[in-house]
Amino acid sequence: MTSGSDRLEIAAGADLLPYVDLTDIRTYEIRGSRVGERLSDPDGQALGVQVRVEETSIEVRVRLEVQAVDADLLADVAAVFTFAQPLNIVAPAQTEFAELVGVMAVFPFIREAIHGTAARLGTSRPVLGLLHAGGFRLQPSNDDESEPVAAEPS
Repeated sequence: MTSGSDRLEIAAGADLLPYVDLTDIRTYEIRGSRVGERLSDPDGQALGVQVRVEETSIEVRVRLEVQAVDADLLADVAAVFTFAQPLNIVAPAQTEFAELVGVMAVFPFIREAIHGTAARLGTSRPVLGLLHAGGFRLQPSNDDESEPVAAEPS
């Protein structure tokens, strides 16, 4: 942690914790559709993460697509964390914060959206396992190397 011109520079995700508050959970999309029972095992899950940083906030957006035996389900939810003062957060700190804090804050909402949508459709309800902090790593997108978008098991 060093100070720049007028903004505090955050070099590690853990250094960001004293400056942030979780202020909003935003739902971008929840969708489900029945499908005929699949003849083969479903492909499983696809998890994507996007991080957006502004002067006084960081948004960690998580999108999970689940292909169940009899339904296709999707949940796209974000956690918004705000800062009391403008901060300069270097890219590795953004990624570390998203992996260890942001995704963990959003995942219970993702789990409920997937389970609840399947229940409302009257289809099998997938039980999403625990997501462990440090159990996955964010990979940079092909378009912008500073924005992590795809989760990979570590």
